Amino acid sequence: MSTHVEGLQIGELAERVGVSTHTLRAWERRYGILKPSRTTGGYRVYSELDVRRVSAVLGLREQGVSIAEAARRVNANVVAQIPAGRRIDAAAIVYEMHRAVDRFDEFALSAALDRLLSSHRLEEALRDGLMPFLVQLGGRWERGEVSVAHEHFATQLIRRRLDSYSLMWADGDGPLVVLACPPGEQHDIPLLVLGVLLARSGWRIRYIGQETPVADLAQACSILQPDLVVMASTRDTTFRRSLDELRDLARSYRLLIGGRGATETICADLGVEAMSQDVVAAASALIDESGRTGRSDSDAAAQLVG
Repeated sequence: MSTHVEGLQIGELAERVGVSTHTLRAWERRYGILKPSRTTGGYRVYSELDVRRVSAVLGLREQGVSIAEAARRVNANVVAQIPAGRRIDAAAIVYEMHRAVDRFDEFALSAALDRLLSSHRLEEALRDGLMPFLVQLGGRWERGEVSVAHEHFATQLIRRRLDSYSLMWADGDGPLVVLACPPGEQHDIPLLVLGVLLARSGWRIRYIGQETPVADLAQACSILQPDLVVMASTRDTTFRRSLDELRDLARSYRLLIGGRGATETICADLGVEAMSQDVVAAASALIDESGRTGRSDSDAAAQLVG
């Protein structure tokens, strides 16, 4: 089936993105998300870029961002420049990333990441590009549109790119944070993103990673004496299986938990704070709290792209 959508009528657009025509018209009217053109007969038609913009809004909504704020971000994020001199938003690059994953095309996926990271401020690239891509990819897997192999292909490449930035994680002189996932949790990329953002503001990062037994984490903390411990999980059950050990950890160290598993009930049971679902916002809040000044965006982006 062709992916060329120039000249889509609104019903066809609705079928492509999985949103009703009524909702699409409301988003166009209220937020200006869609930018239709008109045929010579006066009919409104929609382009591939409209598909990408709606997809970006949906990705942000899945992260808990309101439609109004998602629309503002998508409408404002027209900063990436392509060789022809036209402008392309992060949603368009995310679209390219999905197509590269569908083909298991490592070169194309890596090139799209390069464009995303080199043409946007780092926070924007992560908030409006990388994190929505991962959320959308997870949704595609749940709907059976991609396989586990597709998801692993994408996440391993992204992890390698983020890992390359970890070379400077011991260089800071700021607060020391330990990052880990509880037993049974393998989705660690949000923690890697958090580490990238905190490190560029001088934080010292000790990354423990996936599926960490809480007893082992506590032992590491007894040696490191961190200022903060952050654990993240996509499921509350992974936290619940270690409640007693996590309570003990929280008595000795400041503990934040994040991800979809950090429910209000779990936080109340542990007596800890939940980190924002928006990793970029969470990092910004911690940086503001510490009162430290970060490295330049160009330095950080160059490190990631290089």
